[in-house]
Amino acid sequence: MKKIIIFQILLIASLYSCSKYDDSATTDVVGSVELVSGDNQTYDFPTQLAEPIVILIKKESGEPFVNFPTDLIHIELLDGSASFTSTSTNSEGKLFINWTVGNTERQTLTISVSNNGIEIENSPITVTAIKRA
Repeated sequence: MKKIIIFQILLIASLYSCSKYDDSATTDVVGSVELVSGDNQTYDFPTQLAEPIVILIKKESGEPFVNFPTDLIHIELLDGSASFTSTSTNSEGKLFINWTVGNTERQTLTISVSNNGIEIENSPITVTAIKRA
């Protein structure tokens, strides 16, 4: 009988603690991605562009998505390289990308955000850089 009472107390305590768990961080869904700045930059030779590419990721609610991980963001480019300045979005939901362009005259960088197969508004985003004549 004592074992049953102890088991019931432990069960009630664990159920109570589970009800206190806030799982909102794990259920947030990306609503949209926006290009903030960095498009249509010009350059003279293969180099890192003067300004980073800045994107804003928002939740479905419209709030900035803070700490959205970069491993869910895919970058495609044909010439040059790109790198994130951090591993997740900042407190404003922004992410900064350094883009080092290659030799071609007009270059594009495509940014796609993954959300478990759900279509995200404005994704992918294409950014362009143009070599000066």
